[in-house]
Amino acid sequence: MSLTELIDLDGEVIIDSSEIEKYRKNPYTQETTAIGLPIALIFAESVADVQKILKFANEHKVPVGRWYST
Repeated sequence: MSLTELIDLDGEVIIDSSEIEKYRKNPYTQETTAIGLPIALIFAESVADVQKILKFANEHKVPVGRWYST
């Protein structure tokens, strides 16, 4: 079972490593912004999305990091 099957979100779930790689670079300096490769990127659309994500992560002992842009 994959992450996308486990949680039904309003937002987008990206699990393709080549897509995830695009988000690891700072767009201004091209420096890698994270150590290691996340298993997924999730673009939450609501408070309910965040709650589902954190519940899933807690149940499966998956570390969660945050990233945001303005």
